[in-house]
Amino acid sequence: MTTRAFLRHTQANRIDTEYLQQSLRSLGYHPGPADGRFGISTLRAVVAFQRTADVLDSGMVNPETWAALEATLHPPTKKATPTAASKPKPTVKKPTVKKPAGKKPAAKKQ
Repeated sequence: MTTRAFLRHTQANRIDTEYLQQSLRSLGYHPGPADGRFGISTLRAVVAFQRTADVLDSGMVNPETWAALEATLHPPTKKATPTAASKPKPTVKKPTVKKPAGKKPAAKKQ
């Protein structure tokens, strides 16, 4: 996982801001052009995302916001669990009774 910079309106890393803008746009937010500048449109898009992601809507992109953004962009994949119908049924072998060799069964008395 890539460690991203702490971003806010007045001080932001251009590369991380551009990634932020592209990510927000891919999620349907409107951060303005992906120019690496943390302007008012990016700020509004960040706050809107934070409200949707249920993180503090400060407008600052802290580790909690980055984690929520990454989790939204790349949700964990669930392994398919087999259902009862798709599970193979175990085969049960009936025990075989071996008869002693050379002996005939005794006749039943009536």
